[in-house]
Amino acid sequence: MAANKKRENPARIQPSVAGDTKIQLSADLYNGVSKDVVSSVTDIDDVLSMLKLAPVSPTIKVNNRFEPPIYGLPQSVQDIITEICTKKQVPTEFVLSPLLAVAGAAAGRQSILDGRGYKNPPCFWCVVIADPGSNKSYPQKLISDPLLDINKVLAEAYDEELQEWKAKCAAISKGSKDGNAPQPPKPQKRRVCVSDTTREALAEILVGSPDGLCQIRDELSGWLGDIGRYGKSGEISTYLSYWTGEGFTIDRKSEESTAIVDAVLYNLCGTIQPGILADSFSQQHISNGFTHRFMFFWPQIVAKKVIERTPTVPDMTAWNSLINSLYSLRQQKITLTLSDEANNVAMDYEREIEDSKDVADVVPYEKGVLSKLDIIMLRLACVARMLAIADGDNSHEVTATEMKWACDLCRYLHQTQMRVYEELQSGNRQRPMNDRELIRAFFKRFESKGVTQGKLAKLLNTSQPYISQCVNPKAKPTQKTELSEQ
Repeated sequence: MAANKKRENPARIQPSVAGDTKIQLSADLYNGVSKDVVSSVTDIDDVLSMLKLAPVSPTIKVNNRFEPPIYGLPQSVQDIITEICTKKQVPTEFVLSPLLAVAGAAAGRQSILDGRGYKNPPCFWCVVIADPGSNKSYPQKLISDPLLDINKVLAEAYDEELQEWKAKCAAISKGSKDGNAPQPPKPQKRRVCVSDTTREALAEILVGSPDGLCQIRDELSGWLGDIGRYGKSGEISTYLSYWTGEGFTIDRKSEESTAIVDAVLYNLCGTIQPGILADSFSQQHISNGFTHRFMFFWPQIVAKKVIERTPTVPDMTAWNSLINSLYSLRQQKITLTLSDEANNVAMDYEREIEDSKDVADVVPYEKGVLSKLDIIMLRLACVARMLAIADGDNSHEVTATEMKWACDLCRYLHQTQMRVYEELQSGNRQRPMNDRELIRAFFKRFESKGVTQGKLAKLLNTSQPYISQCVNPKAKPTQKTELSEQ
């Protein structure tokens, strides 16, 4: 009996030399290829290209020297930013990021920009991305300290209100024959900032503080990690509704009462390290648009710190006064409008956004980012004008300069968003498949289109039993397969 002819199975699959063998495959199964194209697969390179897992390159190129602008803010605010950056030797991003979130929360949802067909309060989710040891946390503390001072005042006021409420309840109970007389509503705790809290506790805090609240987290990865933990459903959708300012209802079982909030302003600021971005922002965060709503401040370069004989401390008196002025403006319920020049600038940027969406190779993630930037643009213009009002400029009309600044900052945020996208894709990318996994994936994908193990073996210049083992790795090898593998 003639011995079975052995066929070598190379360590690496080589392209087929059988030029007359072609497998016709419909290209409508390929990702990103038009349905009316038909391709001829003739070698393993085509297989590799079809199964390629690398993400599509974003259309925007990051400029290494691009920094966030501050020229549209009042001169006093620019001076504060410059002083902190100079004395603490930090980039602009470390100061501007928390500044926007803190100022927006202080102004609150009573400050509205009515323009371009929408009404936008100064709501921002700001994140500084930088390596550990870069001193990114200290500027955030300097900027957010005035909110903590306001919290103390609110806490003292609540204690007084609570004592008065208890006294009223006691008097009502004493004057009632059966002790079941209706009690006045218990006062709500009010805050303007929080740090570490659960979603349930945050909702209760927002019931008493719907006009403006800023959550301040040193390491935002912990906050992101808590979302969805222990099987909690609907947490992301709850935060998404906070970003849009929607109200909510809480049914309190313990008190048998219902709290209804018409609208909220929830701001967020924090820091995160670039090395844990992919672990913190999941693919679910990307697919549901959660990541798109963040404003990422990611400096390209953080200069080495120069050791000083006598370190200087920034004077935050002006900033504290400005935040207190912003907070007091809540009583006025200010509605801002756009000047004609500012409206024209906004229109031009909206056209720019639509043109960017229309680029042939723009990725879906980038389209989602661009859709949020025209909203963020208006919110930035709102906070710039509110800071100007708190600084003594009483005009309620957004200027062209403020709108240009808002648009330029959005262009910066566009770039940082795409840097984050690249980081998330590289961090979540699967390991490259080996030859056997490639063959199995290819066969499973195109078996319904007429690809057989025999045709694939001929295409790749290898044995059919080898292909069979790749396709069914758990199956016991037949005698023929064993001989062919010897």
